[in-house]
Amino acid sequence: MEEEFEETMDSTESKALEDTEEDSYDDPHAGTIVGLVKDKFSKASTARDTEERRWIQAYRNYRGLYGPDVQFTSTEKSRVFVKVTKTKVLAAYGQIVEVLFGNNKFPITIEPTTLPEGVASSVHFESDKQLQDATKDTGEKPELLPGETIPQLQERLAGLKDKLEPVMDILKEGPGTTPTSITIHPAMVAAKKMEKKIHDQLEESNANKQLRVAAFECALFGTGVMKGPFAIDKEYPNWSEEGEYTPTIKTIPQTSSVSIWNFYPDPDAMNMDEAEYIIERHKMSRSQIRGLKNRPFFRSNSIDLAISMGESYTKEWWEQAMEDDANEANSQRFEVLEFWGNVDTEILQEHDVDIPKELKDFDQVSVNIWVCNDQVLRLVNESLYSFTHTLLFSSL
Repeated sequence: MEEEFEETMDSTESKALEDTEEDSYDDPHAGTIVGLVKDKFSKASTARDTEERRWIQAYRNYRGLYGPDVQFTSTEKSRVFVKVTKTKVLAAYGQIVEVLFGNNKFPITIEPTTLPEGVASSVHFESDKQLQDATKDTGEKPELLPGETIPQLQERLAGLKDKLEPVMDILKEGPGTTPTSITIHPAMVAAKKMEKKIHDQLEESNANKQLRVAAFECALFGTGVMKGPFAIDKEYPNWSEEGEYTPTIKTIPQTSSVSIWNFYPDPDAMNMDEAEYIIERHKMSRSQIRGLKNRPFFRSNSIDLAISMGESYTKEWWEQAMEDDANEANSQRFEVLEFWGNVDTEILQEHDVDIPKELKDFDQVSVNIWVCNDQVLRLVNESLYSFTHTLLFSSL
């Protein structure tokens, strides 16, 4: 199984597209960017047709269903289906989960690099009083990097600065060389604190469950997708002593698994490192779309306009094939396309997108675009502000 990461660093300040005027059907700031997203989506959808048919065959084998190509004779009402695929898939899924969650926590560890920057790899001090006095008699000073001062060394102790303050006069860089010397690894301590914080955040976002879903699709279809983390505001119930409801709003990371049926990567890329864009297709209800207003940079008036145009979700052929009773092609839901990718600044200008002056000197920018019913729900530059990961598991 191989893992591939797509990482996009964002700028110190995101530049988002302004919202439309209330009750206005004109959106001059967005231009024709909806057409760009739809063209990319159409290209990716067409290119994966062969894969969709393979996935459908895998799904039918798992369910024990015959495809339309199997015809029964006039005397046959049914035929035995040996569900070998289900047995193999569940066995593979069990092995993958055992590897991922062998230590009962999310499979992410943080380790310091061989030569950590900004924090000392190791420091030590002599605990034996006689050896301390012998060192003082020789006039030996704490071992520091060339040109470094003791205050600078203190800064490189990270979270151990206050704890090591009492022994700062006898603290030396590097591992101890005597049996009585005490060696401390600030870089390792900082890495483990970071790992603990990440695990706490992942547990808060129910990442273990999402990873299990991705692992199951990895076993069934050959690929599983998980995305995140994204910052969201979560409300925690809280009542004051007077009985008033005063909820606590806390920004937490959120992770989610993405079904490969809704995942449309750049078809011209050999791997995710080369992908110029990815698109996720959402099937949303009115309540879910309205909930987007509470997330950063979403355009409330554009969302209201998209909702007023009515449900627009049309089932793909594979959705109807996967349903036991699929007579209706339309659904009382909205189709929302979420675009992540690098776009040339010139292309945005050609589509009449209002580009902030801070970004006009860039050859290309990384953008996140949400569209629904030909309305731009969100368009924000994500160049260097935060980061997003798309984690792919492939068993092929």
